[in-house]
Parts: sequence; C-alpha cells; structure tokens
Amino acid sequence: MLGLLCARGYGITPDADLADVIIVNTCGFIDPAKKESIGAILDMAEKKNTGRCFALIVTGCLSERYRGAFSEELPEVDAVLGTGEYGRICDIVDRFVRKRGLPGRENGSESAESGAGVEEDAPRSIHESSAGQRLDHLNAPRVLTSGAGFVYIKIAEGCDNHCTYCVIPSIRGPYVSRPRADIIADAERASAGRDIEAVLIAQDTTRYGTAGPESLCGLLEELSRVERVRWIRLMYAYPDRMDDLLIRQFAANPKLLPYLDMPIQHASDSVLRAMGRRYGRADLYGLVNKLRRQAPGIVLRTTVMTGFPGESEEDFMGLLDFIADIKFERLGVFAYSREEGTPAAAMGGQVAKKVAQKRRAQLLRVQAAIMSQWESSLIGREYEAIVDSVLQRKPSRNGRNGAEYRVRTYADAPDIDGFVRVRAGDLGAGDFVRIKVTGRDSEGLLGELMT
Repeated sequence: MLGLLCARGYGITPDADLADVIIVNTCGFIDPAKKESIGAILDMAEKKNTGRCFALIVTGCLSERYRGAFSEELPEVDAVLGTGEYGRICDIVDRFVRKRGLPGRENGSESAESGAGVEEDAPRSIHESSAGQRLDHLNAPRVLTSGAGFVYIKIAEGCDNHCTYCVIPSIRGPYVSRPRADIIADAERASAGRDIEAVLIAQDTTRYGTAGPESLCGLLEELSRVERVRWIRLMYAYPDRMDDLLIRQFAANPKLLPYLDMPIQHASDSVLRAMGRRYGRADLYGLVNKLRRQAPGIVLRTTVMTGFPGESEEDFMGLLDFIADIKFERLGVFAYSREEGTPAAAMGGQVAKKVAQKRRAQLLRVQAAIMSQWESSLIGREYEAIVDSVLQRKPSRNGRNGAEYRVRTYADAPDIDGFVRVRAGDLGAGDFVRIKVTGRDSEGLLGELMT
C-alpha cells in the first residue's frame, strides 16, 4: 500500500501527529491480536482530535473478518478495506482528500468524488475478489521500511489447509499462487544496486504452484539466478508437503539458506487429527531426521500449541518429550486461542487457559536449556552474516572504539530469531560480513568481525 500511495504522489510519515490520513493495517487471527488492533485503532482515532488527521482508514484481517460491524462498533473509523482490496487504497485516500477541499492526486477514479463513510466503503468479501484483484497490489512499486538488507517477498495469498483452530482461510480466502515472473521481477527491483536476503512468505509456502504449472523448486532455482539475491530464506513450510525434491534444494542450491521454518503445532497423533493436520508423530520424526541427514547443519524452527481442545496430560507430556528429543534450534510456543467460527471452538474438552499457559511455560523452560546448549556449540565457528542495525556507538567496557552492531547469520530469521552482537568500525545496515562467534551472555551471542 505504501508503494501505491507513493506512486500516486502522496508523502509518507511515521509520525501519526503529522499525518492527514492515518491507515491502520490490522491482524485478526487470534484474540490478543484483535485486542491489539482495536487498541491501535482507538489510539489513532484520538489523532483526529489532537493532530492533523481528518480520515482514519482500517485495512487488513480485522476489517475482513468483521466487515459488517465497523459502523456500529467503531464509528471513529471513516473507511475500511478488506484483504482483497489493498489496490483500492489510493482511490479511498483521494476521496477524503478531495472532500477536504484539497487537490487530489492524478489518476484518481471518478468514484472518489462521492461521499465517504464506513457503510459505503465496507469491504467486499475476499471470496468475491478475483485472483487478479487479490494479487495485483503485490506488483506495485514497494517502499521498504526495514533498510536492513532483507526483503519479504510474498509468493501466494490465502490458505486451503482449513486447520480446525484457524480463521485464516475465511479471512485471506482460498490459496492462489503468485506468477513466478512477478516474484522474480519483485526480487530484481528489491536487489537493484545492493545484495539482499529474500525472505519468502505465504500462509503455506510449500503449496506454491500445486494448482498450476509453477513449482516451488522451480521458483527457488530461478530466484537463485537473480544476481544480487545473496540469500534465500524459506518460511511457513508445511510438514506434509516437504518432499524429497524440496529437501534436496537445501543441499544443492547455494543461495537457499539451510534454515527452515516449519510449524508442526503438536506431536500427539490424536491432537493432530483433531487439528486437521495431515501427518503424525512418526512422520515428523522421519522428516526431521531426513532434513538433518540430507542438509547437515540445517536450522529448524517450529511452533507448537498448548491447550488445544481435548489435549490430555498424556498428550502434553508426549509433546514435551518430543521437543526434548528432537531439539529444534528455534521454537515458538502459543497457548490455544478459542476463535469464534472455527470447528475447534465448538469442540468438547476445552482446556482451561491457566492449564494451557502452564504447559506453555514448561515447554519454554525445556527449550531454554536446548537453546543454551546449542548456542554454546556455535562458539569458535565462523559465519557469513548480514548487518541488521547499530546497537550503540559508545566505547565498549574494555575501551575499544567503534560501534556495536546486531548481525544475523543463516540461523537467524529477521524479526523472530536472535542475533550476534559484534563491535566494528563503520558498517552499514544490509552489509554482508564475515564474523566469528566468540561467546554468549544473558542477551545472546557475541562475536567479532573477521578481516
């Protein structure tokens, strides 16, 4: 959306007090995210009284999920756009600008002359939008906000997995793969004049191309031929779609990082069946062993859920034992959130929130010990790394000058994993450097720049 707005001639500011129009892009996946989104909307609504803002627009999953409720529940909102309508953002902003008596931007549609309001701009259902309408906005010029050398590249929209606890298929619509040529063009634009880490994302990256002539392996191979794409990182893989061809890519493709984000959700056969997942505990053991055998050194990240309806103490202990045995290098743990409209919300055997949180804490304690042991094994090793940011520019405790930087190796996905702290001279965000891990403290790993 930022790219579309900039191309239309609008300026962007991160300071809400200086904005004429405020756009809140929301999440509506689980209850805590909904509450956070609503809080952000109400905070921004205050800017209409205290700042320059004359229009508040809400986009994203919350507006898609509750598109009929905004006019009554959140009258502070002036317009809403669903997840299939990001391409309409310029026309909606034009409408408010012209209503204010300000000059509109070029290419504004005639509909922008009409009055505004939540009722008129209530989003069309994602299921009424064509594949083109849902994907077109991804091809607009982008405004990259990270500035740190990594770029998220979305390769698909929607989800067809229909896990029983999840609302994403109803919010994001059915799965549709983005044309490979568009993805490659996106990567070429993002890497113009600099080396980048291309982080491939979708609700399910491993489903890419299964309904057409494209394939994920073909995409990875072609993406690796883009000269200044230096690293490729694959996120959100589904275990049941990790076939031998894809696994071999981790060893055969030098640009594909030996890192895989693969949410498993649980390790109890009965819980997995109730979740609607299409694999079992034995399948997971076999897959992890194959990945580690065929791609030595691969870092595996996963997420699991505690407190799913019907999860017994025996189920949980089985999950705990599985995590302790497999020793994932990265692990996220979430307590089940009962989401209205999902099959799981109507299931019997709902687990008390306090029990789910207690089980989550137990898993995190086990993982902390695994992480400590694994991080210690990295000390003394050398890695290529990418500079994320400067942490501080003051002298260190031993009097050395320079700045302390946060850098990431192949083992560290941006925004969700850890980093290595190194002290060096003048480095820029996005620079690729060679480092040696020298130690660890309570904040994480320490390293030094290799010359």
